[in-house]
Amino acid sequence: MKLRHPVGPDVFLLSPGDFLRYYNGGALADLTPHLDPAVRADFLPQVLQTRLVDDRVYGLPMEIEPLALYYSETAFEQAGLAEGDLPRTWDDLSRRRCWRPSRRSWSSSSASAGWSLP
Repeated sequence: MKLRHPVGPDVFLLSPGDFLRYYNGGALADLTPHLDPAVRADFLPQVLQTRLVDDRVYGLPMEIEPLALYYSETAFEQAGLAEGDLPRTWDDLSRRRCWRPSRRSWSSSSASAGWSLP
């Protein structure tokens, strides 16, 4: 990772998917000595984990995004499925042969994807 300018910004937004690229490129400073333990405790451990290397903090999460899976009870009943057939994990969803992507839509404020039953 090389910044275009020899001196990078003091603060910038970074997605969790790009975090290691910037860390490995030496573009991030260790914030651990500057964080009061009470401030660190304000973050959910699972969320802060996306910004840690060897338990050292190199970034702070700005937001988290809730995910939800909605389904049509009518469509499930028509397909002969019950609540127990609902996927509980992403792996469950990808393994179910009866699910197939049906549509995707994107906007500046949200993204959604759908799956259809056969």
